[in-house]
Amino acid sequence: MSTRVQSCYSSRMKQPKKAGRPAGDQNNRDKIMAVARAHFAAHGFRGATLRGIAGDAGLDVALIAHYFKNKEGLFAATLLQLPAGVDQMFAQALTGPRATQGDRLARAYFGLWESEETRSQLQVLVRTALGSEAAALQMRELLVGQILEGLRRTGVLDGRQTGFALAMSHLLGTAVARYVIGVPVLAELGFETLVGRVGPVVQGYLELEDGGLA
Repeated sequence: MSTRVQSCYSSRMKQPKKAGRPAGDQNNRDKIMAVARAHFAAHGFRGATLRGIAGDAGLDVALIAHYFKNKEGLFAATLLQLPAGVDQMFAQALTGPRATQGDRLARAYFGLWESEETRSQLQVLVRTALGSEAAALQMRELLVGQILEGLRRTGVLDGRQTGFALAMSHLLGTAVARYVIGVPVLAELGFETLVGRVGPVVQGYLELEDGGLA
């Protein structure tokens, strides 16, 4: 075989196979979701644009359609993914001595708002839910579909579903005032002081039995 023929043959053999999907799929998807959270937080669902999100992510806008189909799909994917271990965290808070469950639940919930990893996700959800029926449904899915249903399966609520719902409503309202609206008297409280003030109220809700609320 001549040297020229060998060279042509070798170059054909070295050509890589075309990939069926873009390289770095998971990295691109995660990057889009991270940028989308920031855009939804700053501009709300209506104000955020796919082109703007793609531009800040340094990716082609067509990739968003590839991964999420449209803005609604991106919004749902961005907000409906709870951090790993959240279900177990709530279950642990409601396991053990009942006298301290209010403190543990308040500490676990406010801890999500304190964490840089989850704060922006929660802020986006709340801010958008205030002016969007679709976002309100997403929040309901988070609170009822993923958290409450998970706790029902573990049995830790033990006839206290209404009390738990009231407790979570109180925690949510306090979180909105502190972390979203920024009410000074709440925003300035230290974390331990916040838990110490709210925990007993949450404890009172958790001690309510479903049968006694009719």
